[in-house]
Amino acid sequence: MTRIVEADDLARLPADPGEGGAGVGERVLATSRSVARRIALLSSVSLFALATVIVPFEFDADTFTPSLSAAYANGGGDDGGDDGGDDGGDGGEGGDGDDGGDGGEGGDGDDGGDGGEGGDGDDGGDGGEGGEGGEGGDGGEGGEGGEGGDGGEGGEGSAGGEGGEGGEGGEGGDGGEGGEKGDDSSRSADESDDGDVEAEPGEVVAAGFDPSSLDRAVAEGFEIKETLSLANLGIEIAVFGVPAGIDAPSAMARLATLSPGAAVDLNHLYTPQATLRPPGRNYAPDLIGWGAGSKSCGAGLRIGIIDTAVDLGHRALRGQRIESRSFVRDRADVAPGDHGTAIAALLVGSHEVEQLGGLLPGAELFAANIFEIRKGRMRASAISVAAALDWLIGQGVGVVNLSLSGPPNRLLAAAMAQAARKTVLIAAAGNAGPDGKARYPAAYREVVAVTAVDSQLRPYARANRGSYIDLAAPGVGIWTAAPDMAGRYESGTSFAVPFVTAAIATLMMDGVTVNLADIRKVLATTALDLGKPGKDEVFGWGLVRPQPPCE
Repeated sequence: MTRIVEADDLARLPADPGEGGAGVGERVLATSRSVARRIALLSSVSLFALATVIVPFEFDADTFTPSLSAAYANGGGDDGGDDGGDDGGDGGEGGDGDDGGDGGEGGDGDDGGDGGEGGDGDDGGDGGEGGEGGEGGDGGEGGEGGEGGDGGEGGEGSAGGEGGEGGEGGEGGDGGEGGEKGDDSSRSADESDDGDVEAEPGEVVAAGFDPSSLDRAVAEGFEIKETLSLANLGIEIAVFGVPAGIDAPSAMARLATLSPGAAVDLNHLYTPQATLRPPGRNYAPDLIGWGAGSKSCGAGLRIGIIDTAVDLGHRALRGQRIESRSFVRDRADVAPGDHGTAIAALLVGSHEVEQLGGLLPGAELFAANIFEIRKGRMRASAISVAAALDWLIGQGVGVVNLSLSGPPNRLLAAAMAQAARKTVLIAAAGNAGPDGKARYPAAYREVVAVTAVDSQLRPYARANRGSYIDLAAPGVGIWTAAPDMAGRYESGTSFAVPFVTAAIATLMMDGVTVNLADIRKVLATTALDLGKPGKDEVFGWGLVRPQPPCE
């Protein structure tokens, strides 16, 4: 359950928590620390757990990185004895730190075993990190920080296990973040070996399938579950049910043989890319040099988003020019509108509402809802994304904001290639971490890929890296609208995308048609170079710095 942040809580929270809790040299009053700790612990269940279905870009939980641990290197406790021995063994408990030392890290459990509990830090020391649970086991509980130290981070549960609870910070320190729950112990046959790819079970999709081969496919046991004609993209789609007795890859191979020119793939699922975070100051517009803007900024522009539903009754969006349409499949449970509402407010939120005014409040927004709930998690299919794109093209939008990510998919690739001929596509780089595989659609060459940075221009801890990254934008501790409440702070590459979407949209404010090559050149030239000189795999060309459009 997500805790609502009340106004009196915000007044007591630190001005800028940065990427990993309190910054170096900062210390927060006990009341502030208590509030921040409660938010961190209650938000350990990701708000946006969307996977290989199109979900608002991944909402993976962030990791708090204790910023002072290196400064107190005295007398650290031993790490947890051993990792779990035989199957079912529990990891050893980390030792407690001496004065000023950090608690040891709990050992990792073997299959079925629980990770060891992180040791407690003494005065000035940080609590040890809980051990990671073995398959089916729970992550260890983070150690308690000594006076002035941060609590240890809870260990991550492996398949089927629960994440450990974050340790309690000592006086003057921050509480550790709870560990993540492990994936379900039983994986679908449609899931890849690395466990991060999901697809609709028992389905294969094909774009451009030869109509004359449909009868033959049916004769071989394939069920034609659905057909879609996406006129604006020029794509015909068929959804096949996999015959009994064969697996999805074999079904894909057979359909590709029946219609060699078709793009045949699984109906992959995608997820939103966001995480609830403790508050930081509302720094983002100033960081990119946007300026104060005006109530009419963006007038005449048509912007599209593909996301969750949008709460049109939220005070930040009430009265704004927003048209929405659902592409959630029949009989599915529609996902909550948290993510889509947040993205919509960043783009077109009313300037009549303090702190929630959008970048382009005068623009017209077309919002496509594609996310549904699957086994308690938000997901969206490749078909839903393609259908949403087709509708947005028909509405004449100049830019499309895609705060979602997932695996490569042939149908998705075909839809993106067709859509890019008529609009500009901007997508979240993904929250799979620095070593994560490239995420799509951001990694397609027709799409502008956006990563996230914090108020100090540090990279978001969970952001993907790679040669496909084009630009960086604020995406950590972003204050925006949330259903049933005034607003809250969010983090993830999802929330960086609207800043680049707005920057690109302003290039079209005079009605000039701008192609993607020109857009990339302009944004690369005006970006604030970060990291290594020139384009790099962490920040792309650097921080987006558009000219203030409406001052």
